[in-house]
Amino acid sequence: MQEKPMVIKSKHAGIDLSSTKIMPIARYIKGKKVSDALAFLHFNQKKASGIIYHIVKSAIANGASNFKLDSQDLYIKDVLVGQGRSRKWRRYRGKGSMNPILRRTSNVTILLDIKNESKN
Repeated sequence: MQEKPMVIKSKHAGIDLSSTKIMPIARYIKGKKVSDALAFLHFNQKKASGIIYHIVKSAIANGASNFKLDSQDLYIKDVLVGQGRSRKWRRYRGKGSMNPILRRTSNVTILLDIKNESKN
């Protein structure tokens, strides 16, 4: 019988930051150990780093409570960043015209997995 792979997941939707600002941080931490990723996110100055830091901490807590896993065995398998809803409003201009404004949001999902050291 084949065992189903265990994946720990944490998701945050409706982040008030565009996905293009989150993507470079997400690309950097993908594939890293959780401790290395948390250290990078803690000392990085970008707003996206603070948001992703909390999502990773939530994923670690999910793994500890649901699967009884230690955070030292985990690595970041994947970081999925997508567009969320856009808040739309308008700024009125002269001569009866207006400019549309889109406030973009994003959704982030982080997948953690166990690092297997004993592969054949």
